[in-house]
Amino acid sequence: MSESRELSSLVGTINSVPEINGTETIEDNQKTKNIEDLDPDEEVQTYDHWPKLSKKFYPKPIPRSTFRPDYTITWDYDTTEFLKRADVKGQPPKIIMWMVKTRYLPPLPEPVHMRFCPEMPCRMTTNKQYQKQSAALVWAGQIMRDPEPPKRSHPDQVFVMHNHESQDPGWIQLPSFRKISWKSAFNWTMSYRFDSDIVDLYGLVVKRKTVPEKNYTDILAKKKRFAFWLVSHCPSYGRREDYVKLLQQHHISVDSYGDCGSTKCPRSHDDACFQLIDTDYKFFLAFENALCKDYITEKLFRYLGANVVVVARGSNEYRYHAPPGIFVNTADFKTTKELADYLLYLDSHPEEYIKILKKKDQYQYLYEDYPIRSEDGEVVYMHYHYEAVSMCEMCRRLWNLNTYRKSILDIVDPNSDT
Repeated sequence: MSESRELSSLVGTINSVPEINGTETIEDNQKTKNIEDLDPDEEVQTYDHWPKLSKKFYPKPIPRSTFRPDYTITWDYDTTEFLKRADVKGQPPKIIMWMVKTRYLPPLPEPVHMRFCPEMPCRMTTNKQYQKQSAALVWAGQIMRDPEPPKRSHPDQVFVMHNHESQDPGWIQLPSFRKISWKSAFNWTMSYRFDSDIVDLYGLVVKRKTVPEKNYTDILAKKKRFAFWLVSHCPSYGRREDYVKLLQQHHISVDSYGDCGSTKCPRSHDDACFQLIDTDYKFFLAFENALCKDYITEKLFRYLGANVVVVARGSNEYRYHAPPGIFVNTADFKTTKELADYLLYLDSHPEEYIKILKKKDQYQYLYEDYPIRSEDGEVVYMHYHYEAVSMCEMCRRLWNLNTYRKSILDIVDPNSDT
């Protein structure tokens, strides 16, 4: 039975969820693989860094050490000759100002050095007193409510549209983006999409130089629960809740945590949740809330670092983010029953399950911690992203403006693939 028919047979299917790509399918269009074709030890071309689209992803981060993968990345850009340039040396730094900051960025009343490239002549702030002298103004698109764009303070001032959320029919339909003044106001885009001017990923997969030694038999022996699903937005545009129901119909035991689950796992206690997944569960369901182009979030990168097999469902661009064999991609299965059969197969064949853990440990998973705090300083929840490197790229572009000068005629292209 196809997934389209499986969905239509569900009791209580959410009718308000729009169709995906004009159909009711919840699968990605990829070639189906049989269980025997999914050997994680298969020989494939390997890369030291993912994504593989190196021409579209710049700069390329590199690891400093293997001890703290959330803070072990730097900027792979030789600034020696750059800092000697006559138009750079001795000049004041260029200011990047957030007109509408992301929820996870703390207030920056004074311009601060760039986190991963402090030697670069740029500073970042959220203080609008610096608006006129800023080289770039950045808006977080999904929470922007400004009725009209401001006038540029000088001809070279760059307007940047930032986005880290899926472009479902939510924020992109806000009145601001439907105004002619806003649609043509921006110069650069900065988002998770590979076709953005500045690619801003949630994480990165890097080949380890030294593979950690573990007793995988003991790790597996302690796992008494099957699948952990952490979900906070429901219903979802990608209909992940329906997909989970289908898996459960095929004897897959799923424990739901989070705002939409039966058990709470507050984002303010992420470390405790991570430890629970790492120790007790065999599988982690990394299901995105929308099946948008290139939209792959921390659900993949953070939990690939745990002693668990990640089952990922989202954009069919996973091959650009991570090597095959280190996770299970739902798009490799024609139906949820085929996927369920494979998960049950791994459950009953410890040696095959351990193969995935071992291959996964050949890599490290890089991202940043962004604690979201209340007014009294208490951590409300944790956000995980990979933004500091992208900000270095913005700085580099600002100092090479003639090379990257452009205007976007329509920030909301009705023919674009979301």
